[in-house]
Amino acid sequence: MRFHKARHAFSLIELLIVITIIGVLAGMLAFSSVAGVDKANAARIVSDMRSLKTAAILFYTDHGRWPAADFSSAGAATGDAAVLQSYLDRNIASEPFSIVEEQGVVSLRYSLAERPAGVRKMLGKTAKESGLFGAAAGEGAYDGEHADLYMRLARSTP
Repeated sequence: MRFHKARHAFSLIELLIVITIIGVLAGMLAFSSVAGVDKANAARIVSDMRSLKTAAILFYTDHGRWPAADFSSAGAATGDAAVLQSYLDRNIASEPFSIVEEQGVVSLRYSLAERPAGVRKMLGKTAKESGLFGAAAGEGAYDGEHADLYMRLARSTP
């Protein structure tokens, strides 16, 4: 009778299969974490826009006009933007937003030029329930393709 020694090592095929499985799982984890970051950034943008909308409406209530606020190029709160800042609990001077009036609609515009495509895609998915538009006049929900994002404040008064 012959006895075989028990093998104590893994074969090359077994090692390659395990390494491949670990690689696939790591790739899935990396992909889901990037999607999570994009979703978090999109949620922050929507939250910021809602805060800015509330601040602009409070400004309108106090002053009887819409603020001439534009942080997209100035980088510092001056004039109406400084007053608008007083309605908020954090500094928004670095956020690329402005208040625009087009076709009788006053809207908050947020520039997405510097944002990754994944953030735009996430904003497109939540546009309808978040009240986001791709045009200042509020014609059609944001689709994730435009460089600017709009949230309607009000119809302008004649």
